[in-house]
Amino acid sequence: MLRTIDPKGQQLGTRACGFTIIELLIVASVIAIFAATLVHAFGDSSAASREAALKSELANLRKTIDRYHADHGYYPGVRAAKVGATCPRQAGSTLGSANSADALRATLAAYSNKRGEICLQKSADFPFGPYAESDAFYNPVTESTDVEIALSGDLVLIPTRVGGGFIYAPDAGRLIANDSSMDTTGIMYARY
Repeated sequence: MLRTIDPKGQQLGTRACGFTIIELLIVASVIAIFAATLVHAFGDSSAASREAALKSELANLRKTIDRYHADHGYYPGVRAAKVGATCPRQAGSTLGSANSADALRATLAAYSNKRGEICLQKSADFPFGPYAESDAFYNPVTESTDVEIALSGDLVLIPTRVGGGFIYAPDAGRLIANDSSMDTTGIMYARY
């Protein structure tokens, strides 16, 4: 209890110490509004960072595909991923048929020669690569590692679903995100 005393020493009354229920509700409301603002701000920043990571991933993969094309004269995945006869291990085996996601991953993740034969070990017969890790195809927005192959030869690739990984056209060397949903700025992920 708080006692109020006037200047002459007379007791004027008593008042309880603490906050009223109205004061507590106002403070709780202000804290809730502040927390909601922070959650929204952090939610947008994490989505934006995943979108930036997807743009970076696409740029790196496209450069990798272009480097392979510059070394071999054709895009990765067009031919079957055959292990070369002079490769010490798995000679003559095939790690992916022509125009397949397996051939794309294998040809980028292994050493290769001008004929496109691959080997998991570097040697004088296999001077090129590896161009990427075998798990290089990761879409940070959808968290998918799927790669669909488009054999159309068209310059325009159309996403086949929401939340997919990538679409790759080996005959043209084109790669897009296989996602028809929109980013935080209203651009379709497939347009990156």
